[in-house]
Amino acid sequence: MEPNRLGFRVSCARGVVNLLAVCLLALPLAAMAADLPAHAPRRVYECPAPPGVEVAEAALSPDGRYVAQMVVTLNDNGQAVNETVRVLDFNLRCAPLSGGAAKKPESDVPPNTSQPFGLRFTADGQNLLFSDGAALHVLRINPLAEARTIEVAARDHPTRIAHLALASDVPIAAVLAQPERVPPPRNQSPRLLKRPEFEHLFRAYDLHTGEARGQLILPHDAFPVGLALSADGTRAAISVSYSDQAANAREPDLWIVDTGSGAVLNRFRVRTLGQVVFTRNGAVATLARGEGPEKRVIKIVDAQNGAVLHQIESQQEGALALLLPSDDDRYLLAPLHRSVEVFVSLVFDEFGVWDAATGQLAARVKTPPLANVRLSRGAGFLLSVSRMLELDLAPESNSGRP
Repeated sequence: MEPNRLGFRVSCARGVVNLLAVCLLALPLAAMAADLPAHAPRRVYECPAPPGVEVAEAALSPDGRYVAQMVVTLNDNGQAVNETVRVLDFNLRCAPLSGGAAKKPESDVPPNTSQPFGLRFTADGQNLLFSDGAALHVLRINPLAEARTIEVAARDHPTRIAHLALASDVPIAAVLAQPERVPPPRNQSPRLLKRPEFEHLFRAYDLHTGEARGQLILPHDAFPVGLALSADGTRAAISVSYSDQAANAREPDLWIVDTGSGAVLNRFRVRTLGQVVFTRNGAVATLARGEGPEKRVIKIVDAQNGAVLHQIESQQEGALALLLPSDDDRYLLAPLHRSVEVFVSLVFDEFGVWDAATGQLAARVKTPPLANVRLSRGAGFLLSVSRMLELDLAPESNSGRP
């Protein structure tokens, strides 16, 4: 029996980029199939949204049975008026594009929250995690219901979650939060407010109990730009940038933190660009600056001493614009060149998939234009809004350079 659906409402305008990604995906099947080269996805599935609603984000359960979607309802001006989290049975609700139209699910009735992001299934597939900025929400899957809400408590000021990470093997999550500036009520004169106790806060949580584990208050001049957790949830990797340009050129920009105590275990300088991934063997992969102008590389470094174990490069212009892990941290996904730039969103049509432990190229995938992508456990599927592309990971090269 398919689980029920649960919705969450927002009231802000942010649907243009998601809509554009959906429009780019809405290519005629014959034209798309004709344009795909030999290393095309094995199959393409469509998991459609109800009429008048577009899919903004998707996640696949570890057993491949369920698809979670964040769907956006737009007003007549193309602005997002609410977002809804729902869970579909993959076999019942998603269909191969070559096999006819997929069944459309029923409409959802959203209750109240705002701006959900970071949709992820826990390792056992029993829960779904996301944040609306104000809190972490843990949903039980079958039947779909809210199991726990975790707010990032702080003295004097409300907080807003900027980054969210989930351990791939255990129910441990971590956040990077900032104090939220609350304006004074209207018609009241300004008054002196107490300075927040932190600018940026790292905190880890046990999702089963909701209890906080370790926390770390970052220095005021260190701005966190990326967050990842090890598979067992015991360590976090935080990439940082500094407000002072001179500090940016010399200070360590990759921090390894103990999630139980919040202690900083190691700090390295790797010239990170922000995105970080903990691999299955305990190393850390990060998108980093290369030696040439605007050159990007993927560095896989030892989490103990910062030594570069593997480096992934590409000679193609605009390659490696982002770095994403598979949901089990076994593979790394990066675009091989930039296809189209639309407003603040990048749309890609060719990807590399690397073994995160060795840096070896496992697959090179040519796709229709995609945005908002993610890689499932085992790199079996490449997800992009309402479409799921089944991949074939036959080894193509051992060089690590496409």
